[in-house]
Formats: sequence, structure tokens, C-alpha cells
Amino acid sequence: MSITIGGVFFTVKDVDKSIEFYKKLLDIEPYAIEKYIDKDISRWAEFGLADGMHFGLINESAMGKERKLGNNSVLNLYTDNLQEAYEKVKHLGFNVLCEPSNVEDSPYSYECFIMEDLDGNLIEIAHM
Repeated sequence: MSITIGGVFFTVKDVDKSIEFYKKLLDIEPYAIEKYIDKDISRWAEFGLADGMHFGLINESAMGKERKLGNNSVLNLYTDNLQEAYEKVKHLGFNVLCEPSNVEDSPYSYECFIMEDLDGNLIEIAHM
């Protein structure tokens, strides 16, 4: 089993406005933008960074109560074995906010669980 850093997402109120802000700030275009299936607004967007890392924006309405808007980020980690990673986190006694589950409102097959670090910062461990 391996766990690697995938990227960091900021929860924002309006992804489309934030895309414009970060395009100006970073001087790059997002490489992916996902619209809601039934709405004409963006659910999330990702910008490619060095060494395969990415920075993303995700709409607050796409997030559950585990995440809050503003002054926070979510460390997004990928694993090749979600259940094994979940068992490791539980064994270590870390605070898990939601158990592994499929993200239903995404058009991609996406499973994850969410945990907190010692300071309450959110970490999503995912498998695609």
C-alpha cells in the first residue's frame, strides 16, 4: 500500500469567480472544470502544478457538513487501497469524520473518507 499527495482543494462560495481570480494570480488555466450534472455552475476546478501536484477549488454546496467555507483547505491524498488506508488510520486512533464511501454526486467513480489532523484540518484520502 502507498499513500501519496494528490493536491489541495479550497472550498469556495463561487467556483467560477474563483477560477478567474486564480487564473490571474497563477497565470495558468485550469486543466479541468466539472459542472454540476443538472446545473450550469462549476462544481470544482483544478490547476496543474509542478511535479504532478494540483490545486483545486470546490463549491461549498458540493461539500458535506464536514467542510466549512473560507480560511481552510483540504489535503487530498490518494491511495491504491482505500480500505487498507482506512484501517491504518483507525488503528492509529485518528479522528475519522466519515467512513469510506462512493461520492454520489460526481460523474466519476470516486471513493474517499475524511479525517482530521490534530488541529482539526481536514484530510481526504481517496481512491479513483
